[in-house]
Amino acid sequence: MYSKRRTNSLFPSKILAILSILDTLTQSQDYVYLHTETPKNQYNRKEQARLKKVYAFIDTHYQRKIDINEAAELTHLSHAASCRYFKKMTKLTLPKLKSLMHQSAKRLLMLDRNVTETCYACGFESLSLF
Repeated sequence: MYSKRRTNSLFPSKILAILSILDTLTQSQDYVYLHTETPKNQYNRKEQARLKKVYAFIDTHYQRKIDINEAAELTHLSHAASCRYFKKMTKLTLPKLKSLMHQSAKRLLMLDRNVTETCYACGFESLSLF
């Protein structure tokens, strides 16, 4: 035999109360902006494309140690310039970024998050590259 799951009779009324509050808030004309300026994308299209190449490269070759010269070739920069560029754009070195992405993915998967959710939460561009 199975037992019926007991439900809290107050639950639907609490949801209705929350919805009522949200409705009141949406109709209010009394508000203050938290940010006065619109957020701007800090990367132009060229920089976004360059970073996407590096992220895709990391995703594809995560099983082995990635040489910074390989990433430099992808971005058409010298070794030193690519190190500076990557550090400037991500605030991390290339090996550190790769390590952090995979550590966070491992942690989320161990917390029973699904693979798709984990993939995008950790900064991977696509599920197939993850």
